[in-house]
Amino acid sequence: MRVRAKRFLSAALPAAASAAAYALTFPPTNFRLLAWVALVPLFVAIRRGGLWQALFVAWLWCVVGSYVAGDWFPRSVAAYFHQSLLVATALFALVYTAMTAPYFMAFAAAYRALSRRFQLLLPLLSAAAWVAAELGRGRLFTATPFFIGNPWGLAGYAQAGFLPLAQIASVTGIYGVSFAVVCVNAAVTELWLALRDPQRPTRRALVGLGFGALPALAALLYGQLALLGAERVHPTSPATKIAIVQGNLDVGSRWRSDLYGRNLEVYLRLTLEAGEADRPAIVFWPEAAMTFFLEDEPLYQKAIGRVLSQGGAELIAGGPRVVGPDPPVYFNSIYAIAEDGSIRGRYDKEYLVPFAEYFPFGIDVLKRRFGRIRVFDRGQATGPLPTRAGPAGVLVCNE
Repeated sequence: MRVRAKRFLSAALPAAASAAAYALTFPPTNFRLLAWVALVPLFVAIRRGGLWQALFVAWLWCVVGSYVAGDWFPRSVAAYFHQSLLVATALFALVYTAMTAPYFMAFAAAYRALSRRFQLLLPLLSAAAWVAAELGRGRLFTATPFFIGNPWGLAGYAQAGFLPLAQIASVTGIYGVSFAVVCVNAAVTELWLALRDPQRPTRRALVGLGFGALPALAALLYGQLALLGAERVHPTSPATKIAIVQGNLDVGSRWRSDLYGRNLEVYLRLTLEAGEADRPAIVFWPEAAMTFFLEDEPLYQKAIGRVLSQGGAELIAGGPRVVGPDPPVYFNSIYAIAEDGSIRGRYDKEYLVPFAEYFPFGIDVLKRRFGRIRVFDRGQATGPLPTRAGPAGVLVCNE
């Protein structure tokens, strides 16, 4: 029993440490250099023990890493949905166990199998397996009646501020950046294991490290050339100045009809201040900044137009929308509003968050009531919104 417990801890502790290190590569800490080795303890732990242990290690890594990176989740759920912190934490664990862990567990099984058959090419194949897991959890089953993707915390996102490497995303999407990062991690893992085990040839591990570094080097070269090309093509292209406004409103007041005007006043005041300070061409308000139905409130619409016209800005803002009286259908929408307050375009959110914006299988754990709005309906695909920066695609929370 002691031997089994010791073996279990020898795999679980490195996996937990790897998860914490991985999470620290994202904001607000932004230790992006750590991303290039953060997965090494996880990969070593997967290689120890049997398949079931590897699957458990992957699940543990997922839950611990998700919590460290998103420790706000349980507290936000508790406050926003009127639930206890215990219930919110359990919901957090359930969400990541159901929506994220299966893909990491599938990777663990694949990586363990690949490590037994390949050596020099293992870093490349391991990175391909990881990216397949990321692609699956971001897109598989998305938009089904009971599930959506969970593309949060992908390995490549930590490198978003590293412009030379990030340019490869214009060709491969974020998955190309993830591939480069994971490839290096897998190669470093082989070198670590070779240094720890005299029976493993260190020279072969060093050659594998060279193979593992190739995708990152190729991405960096592409990025440098792309940045140089951008400077030559658009050396003096004018930028579109924007302002982002976030009102600090109490959750309990946002959906109260008697406080709609006061809440809107907060956003209008901040927008006016931003216009006077920087003269932005576009002002952005967040999702559900307007909790009233804009198209049914001409006075509010005029007030928005008066503020926008003073600075000559247009507004992109989120708010609910209702269609039809019997029965009413509600959408979580984003509006493009001209400087005179008129609505230039609208996008209705297509991919809704289960148990928050709709309730699969009729399971309703949400205590909060949002006025007339209880659940949202899925919007239909629409074209980009017209803005002064050009046609703009819209993504709303979790899309």
